[in-house]
Amino acid sequence: MKVIFISGYTGDILHSADLAEENLNFLAKPLSPNRLLTKVREVLDRD
Repeated sequence: MKVIFISGYTGDILHSADLAEENLNFLAKPLSPNRLLTKVREVLDRD
């Protein structure tokens, strides 16, 4: 299952808490619609 995690917490906080994995698809809020669409396309295009 392909999943994109979206959170108000920054990626730095997730990395320091060892919650982020290398393959984690993560977007931090606030985000633009264009950034979301780009990430969705990126995740869908992966094998």
